Amino acid sequence: MEAIVDTSTKIQDKASSTSPTTTSTTSASSSAASSSIPFNLLFPNEAINILHDFGVDLPFVIDGDSLILHLFLSNPFLSTTEPQSLVFFHYFENFISTLLNRKARFHILFIQENESLYKNSNLRLIRKLCIQYYIYQYPNKYSQEEHQVTFKLIRSKWWDHSDYLSIETYFKENMFSFMFIRIPENLEIEDQVYDTYMLDSLILKSFSFFDYIVELNSVAFNGSNVASVIYAKSFRFERFLIEKQNDYLSTVAERVKSRDDISSYQSTMIDKQGFEISLFTEAVKKDRSISKTELDYQFITYICLKESLSLQDRSIKLPDSFKPDQLVSSYLSNLSSVMCDLLALGSESVLQDIDFLDLIDYKLFVILLSLVQGTQNADVYTIVGKDVSEKVCHIWSLVHPGLPVPLSAPKIPALRKVIRHIEKETIGLCTDIKVDKISNDFIEHVSPNLGTLFEPYYSDDSESDGEGDDDLGLWDDDSDADDDRKCVAKTRFVDNFHFHRNKTIEPDAFDVKLKDAYKETRSRYSEKIRQKGALAFKKYADSLNDPKDKFIITHLVSKEEQEKARLKMEKEELKKTYHKPSKNKDNNNKNKVLKPKDEAQKRKENALVELKARFLVQLETCSDPSLAIKFLSDTSNLLQLTKVYEKFFDKLVLFKDNLGSIKSYYQLIQGYLRFFDENSTFESSSIFNHMYFISKNIICSYDLANYLSSRFRLGHSELDIHSSENLRDSIKLQMVDSPETLVRNTGSVADKRVRNFKPDKWQVELLDIVDAQKSALICAPTSSGKTFISFYAFESVLKSSNDGIVVFVCPTKALVNQMYAEVLGKYEKNYNHILKKPSSHRMVGIFTREWRLDIHNCQILITVAEALEILFLSVVNTSFIQRIKYVIFDEVHTIASASGAVWERLLLFNPSPFLALSATIGNLKDFHEWLKKIDPNRDVELIQYKHRFNDLNTFFVPPSDPTSIEPIHPVSCLLQDGEKIIDFGEDHTLLSNEAYELYAAMKDRFGYQMVQHLDPCVCFASKPNALYNLEKQAIYDYQLQLKETFTKLSKSHKDDIKKIIYQLSPIEYKDLEFPWMYEITGMLIEYQKKNLLPIIIFTFDRKRCNNIADTIYQQILSRNTDPDLQEKKYKLDASIKVYEKLVNNIKKNQSSSNETIPEMKILEDLRNKRNILDYSKPQFGTLTLSDIDQKVRSNPMAQHLMQGIAVHHAGCDKNYLKNVEYLFRSGKIQVVIGTSTLALGVNMPCKSVMFCGDSPYLNTLTFRQCAGRAGRRGIDKVGNTIFVGVSHYKINNLLNSNLSQIVGNTCLSPSISLQLLCRYDYELETQGGSKKEKGMEIIKKSTISLLNNSFFIGDPIQVQFQFRFSLDYLYKSGFINKSGVPLDYSGIVTHLSYLEPYNFLFVLLLTQGAFDNVHLKNQMDSDIYIIKILSHLFCIKKTISIQRRSPSILVLEQMPKEAYTILEKHNVQLMENLYAYIHIYQKYLNSPPLALSHDRPIKNPENTNSAWRTRIYGLKPTKGFHQNPVHSLCGAYNIKTKDQLKSLLGSKNYFSLSVLPFSNLEPGIINSYILDFFKHGQSIAIIRDNKISEGEIWNLLREFTLVLKTIATCLERRSEHDPITLAFKGLAERYQKRFGESFSY
Repeated sequence: MEAIVDTSTKIQDKASSTSPTTTSTTSASSSAASSSIPFNLLFPNEAINILHDFGVDLPFVIDGDSLILHLFLSNPFLSTTEPQSLVFFHYFENFISTLLNRKARFHILFIQENESLYKNSNLRLIRKLCIQYYIYQYPNKYSQEEHQVTFKLIRSKWWDHSDYLSIETYFKENMFSFMFIRIPENLEIEDQVYDTYMLDSLILKSFSFFDYIVELNSVAFNGSNVASVIYAKSFRFERFLIEKQNDYLSTVAERVKSRDDISSYQSTMIDKQGFEISLFTEAVKKDRSISKTELDYQFITYICLKESLSLQDRSIKLPDSFKPDQLVSSYLSNLSSVMCDLLALGSESVLQDIDFLDLIDYKLFVILLSLVQGTQNADVYTIVGKDVSEKVCHIWSLVHPGLPVPLSAPKIPALRKVIRHIEKETIGLCTDIKVDKISNDFIEHVSPNLGTLFEPYYSDDSESDGEGDDDLGLWDDDSDADDDRKCVAKTRFVDNFHFHRNKTIEPDAFDVKLKDAYKETRSRYSEKIRQKGALAFKKYADSLNDPKDKFIITHLVSKEEQEKARLKMEKEELKKTYHKPSKNKDNNNKNKVLKPKDEAQKRKENALVELKARFLVQLETCSDPSLAIKFLSDTSNLLQLTKVYEKFFDKLVLFKDNLGSIKSYYQLIQGYLRFFDENSTFESSSIFNHMYFISKNIICSYDLANYLSSRFRLGHSELDIHSSENLRDSIKLQMVDSPETLVRNTGSVADKRVRNFKPDKWQVELLDIVDAQKSALICAPTSSGKTFISFYAFESVLKSSNDGIVVFVCPTKALVNQMYAEVLGKYEKNYNHILKKPSSHRMVGIFTREWRLDIHNCQILITVAEALEILFLSVVNTSFIQRIKYVIFDEVHTIASASGAVWERLLLFNPSPFLALSATIGNLKDFHEWLKKIDPNRDVELIQYKHRFNDLNTFFVPPSDPTSIEPIHPVSCLLQDGEKIIDFGEDHTLLSNEAYELYAAMKDRFGYQMVQHLDPCVCFASKPNALYNLEKQAIYDYQLQLKETFTKLSKSHKDDIKKIIYQLSPIEYKDLEFPWMYEITGMLIEYQKKNLLPIIIFTFDRKRCNNIADTIYQQILSRNTDPDLQEKKYKLDASIKVYEKLVNNIKKNQSSSNETIPEMKILEDLRNKRNILDYSKPQFGTLTLSDIDQKVRSNPMAQHLMQGIAVHHAGCDKNYLKNVEYLFRSGKIQVVIGTSTLALGVNMPCKSVMFCGDSPYLNTLTFRQCAGRAGRRGIDKVGNTIFVGVSHYKINNLLNSNLSQIVGNTCLSPSISLQLLCRYDYELETQGGSKKEKGMEIIKKSTISLLNNSFFIGDPIQVQFQFRFSLDYLYKSGFINKSGVPLDYSGIVTHLSYLEPYNFLFVLLLTQGAFDNVHLKNQMDSDIYIIKILSHLFCIKKTISIQRRSPSILVLEQMPKEAYTILEKHNVQLMENLYAYIHIYQKYLNSPPLALSHDRPIKNPENTNSAWRTRIYGLKPTKGFHQNPVHSLCGAYNIKTKDQLKSLLGSKNYFSLSVLPFSNLEPGIINSYILDFFKHGQSIAIIRDNKISEGEIWNLLREFTLVLKTIATCLERRSEHDPITLAFKGLAERYQKRFGESFSY
């Protein structure tokens, strides 16, 4: 269970992103529209998962005043007129603790001058108490270890630019990633509480530092996720800021100045003892205008009474209809204002020990006033007790000396009936908390720990037999549903039919040995369709693999045979290394043996002669040293043509001018030395001496020259390596000039299990793990080669059996297509040959919601997480699961995303060995321990490899010259705001050139003696052949030592280290944001010249992707267009017409068709010239029109392909994406603009990666994934990362931050619970023998794992609570009986589970008669009625603007009244049901009233005021008290709304209310795009008028067609000829037809 804010009408829950039909909107259209700032126009906004998209470890800041206002304006139990400080502090700490429990890091900032923000004096007093406690008391009460959050108070007139610098400095020092702030919503209400204009101005000012503001109004806690709406700066905002900011800030300054100043009060003495009385006394003395005699007496009574009561004795709920009395509200407001001012003047020594947490309880004051109505003050003691009365009289004499006690209590008409209303409402609250007992062997087995906890709360009829239950919850006693339908609803449900077709799944349909009947039903036509789909991937597959390397499997190999083959290979290898002595044979035999060798030798010699002749020609024409170096660098013929190479060396050393780069000469010498290491017998004194000459005179590397002289015994005297400053040492040459030639020794060894490459040492470990059928968590950098183990697992299963399965789980659908193609390209298995008969087996299959291919009869299943969960939970898949040999989870860190709950459930469900792959897990050891905990009997190895094979250079684009790039040295990231030096991140590695530059800077600053131990020549002196064979691993170890010394010196020599950082930081490395969009074409052309292409441009917005592509395309066209082109085309077209007419006339007059026509040749030349004008050579590629697939040519982005430009995001057509990936891999296009989905494993290697513009999705994890695309292993030795328009603060954070910790997201919903029951019941009732036992064992084990091994929630009881609540809801809703047996309507629910929670609401409407009369309407009215209801359930999307003239109606009508009434009643029942479970769970948790101030003492109710307890009997419930007394204090007894319910959830609850089948019935402007499309079928109008993006429209409408089809299938199975069934079936067909006509692809 969890604390949550409902966002069903505000933000799109990213957990539902797998079902695009179920969408909602951002709060921008609702909240920001009410603000004085046009947020929608100025700030692009979208829903985000904060901790995943920004990263758990990135700190942020919360505006403290916004948090106070947010709590009071959104929490139904916080009142602005009768505030209770303890209740506020409870919810304040609960909010903070909820964030902390989700691993968030943040500060809470109060700005002292923002006290002027408040118009409500009560809230201003609460704010004062809050600051006084958290700033001055809280840090002293708890140890530093307990300070999980930092509270900060800053004094700043932020509207003044110079004074704002103190806040900006604070922001910079802490490197906050964003700010949480409230955005004004309803001005009419909120402007009475606080100055909304001032808050708007603060938001504007905050944007001067932050790139992002996150809306506090929309924050929601879904499991471990924290969701909200984020606003980003735009260029339009920059203009607005220039025009309007000064107006806003000057207005704020005037408003603040005009408000009362508290300086009129003099310092006062407030007593520690009886602080509240002392404060009240001083307030009355200081300002007599607030004093009202009769109310004063009651206020003193309230203060004394409060001190004598426990929290439960104050827990009286005001009536729902209560309205504050103006007199009382004014009195309390004035009193709060003066008390607030006095607190500001109080002595710190006095205030330090005061209990501010429970200082005020104005609700108790109102209750007291209500009780004393019509009572004489002399009789008040009967209410409050004698002791309290005597104390009141004493204090009265101090407050009003000489003034007698008022004879009667104040008469306040508005309060006279309050007590009567309280008594009336309390009667209904005095009931026991009861839940129903749903029990069977399965339920008790998987959640045994809850029995004793729930036992006291079971209802009296809980022990009745579930099979005989009459009340199944679907209908009330007064329901008009007919008896026949009730009877149907009680039937047992068996989930054994397909999703989108009314066809039963046979129990063994998942077996490879399919029934003959099943085989016969596969028509030839359907088989051709399947083959055609597979063949469509051939071209795509060939771009991923070399077709020549395809592995064909024609027979099976057992484990024993595999072991024998391995031993045989080892023996053969041993034989090869052993050389037997030669034996003399007779001449005849010798001649016979040598004859074929002589012929081969002759051919080889002839080839060498030809090669030598060609090389000598090259030698004669060689006029540039670069040509000679290029020839000499290829040593493949050095042994055979040594003399030729010597001549090239002779010529090379003769060049005097244009010698080229020293780097090329050094790499030449380096290459030859490595060649000589492998060919130790080679001799050529000429080459050796030339190498010496080059080293000494051209490279000027005396250490290398000395080495050559010594190694080859050239006899030269030793050179003094310190004789000149112009000399170059070989170590520096390797580290700085030639880092790409460093030896990359990864421990690669030949392994017969792997073809085509030598695996690294860690990869060999993976091979052994798969052979042993163990599990493993593999964490290695992107492009390091971790995916190869997946193919080894595929191959192992394919070779060893015909029925074993490997499941590969992809994070995206794009990766599904790629992996499917790769498998097709790598392997081929001939099942017919193996089985000696025709077979329906398939090697590979696909399962996504859009595409299902050979799921049941494949051996390699490529799927996504949501689809695999369907298989795991399906009732008929026991044998399918048992056939699974391996499950491979690619990009397993996806478990931390919004859809991570599905991944976590799969890891818990999975009974098979698995491989979990990732490059970006921060808390790797914790995750590994959790994986081991899931199944203690399963070995889970941890394989971690940290080194990138390729170097990755990082650059930024300076705004002064956008076509250039500047390198970013890692130390540039270590200085914050010019002052604070932070440490290197754990994963921040220095490249060799960066390490040498840092050493050189430290040597210059500190002197050689201080850093002598870091001299590379000293450090690498002991390394063998270090002058030319320096290893990358040695550089890695060296830079660790260098960073360690740098960090130590930064503590002791801070100023010197700062100077080093400034020295190594680029001058322009600041203010990097500029309008880069129109400069990007020039950048790419320059990168093309520098050989930095192909490139992937990452931007994290689909629309921006398309805009960038359009901009580049248009600019390329304008650059390359000939201004006279149209005139040339016109002239050629005219000439072609003339010659065509002439040729036709000649042909008519010809006597023979064989005669040549000279004009025909002229015509052909003209046509060729005309075609050349039409053809424009691609700027960034080599493709022609024939390279673009026929299906793609009509795509709007196809024209961009002809310039070598493409986009890649989830909104693109799949055929287009497939074509783009093929073209990019084959080098035919060189520029792709994509989103982060491109980084998730899609095989598109590139040389460079560019990040264009900032985004909340550009976090450390995403950066690592995206940057890993550059410099793929085996393709490039160096990759490049380029930042454009990203602030240097963000760049520093990305480069130097450690990987974020991933958190799980266990979410057990009613749908999952129902599917588990369905599967168990199926195994119990339909299976037999060993099959039944295996099936029940699997489902029990999986469910126990799910309920007890949450990655994020440590206590398994919480997940079990979710399970038990789900069962109770399912029973009350009629989907199961008390024995947990699934009933009839479960089918629709389970088959629509991906739309949870709206699947339950649809069935509710169906069973309660909302669709009973659809058959009485005409067809169009019936269709519209159904679409309206389904749109309200499944397709909630807000309308942004309304077009006056449009074929669309744009705004959806309100839900039909009958449906509204049903859902409204259901909401109330659901709240009552969940409230009972939350009450029980709170008792189990036994949490303290305050989450942070957990040791605050609570008064025992047994030792409090007995007179008061007697008087209030009947004014509060006698049963069902909350375990947390603060909930009782605020009167949270009768829970009716979702807002009230979420307020009861503690900070340690992770139950996601988003999965509850709760219907949001609040009025709103809902987009009618589903209905509009059905009426007119114009997709263009939907995009233009309904404002549905082009990337979304196809997915949204297609999902809705699937929803209709699934509903129709489920209804058809229940009652084929029922009028409701026919109505839905007809609508599904008509909508599908409309969709197909508009979207032919």
